[in-house]
Amino acid sequence: MKFLPMPSSSASRERIFSNFGTIQTKLRNRLGIQKAAKLVVCYWFLRGDQDITW
Repeated sequence: MKFLPMPSSSASRERIFSNFGTIQTKLRNRLGIQKAAKLVVCYWFLRGDQDITW
């Protein structure tokens, strides 16, 4: 099992968890970790948040 590396500031961390909350809902609670992470990355690029540091 792999996890996403987390940035050191809490604001970026909160943004990531917020995006996961947008992606993984009650209707999509069976998403695997890898697929959910890929969807969050797509969500970031579509919103224009490419400057997120790992």
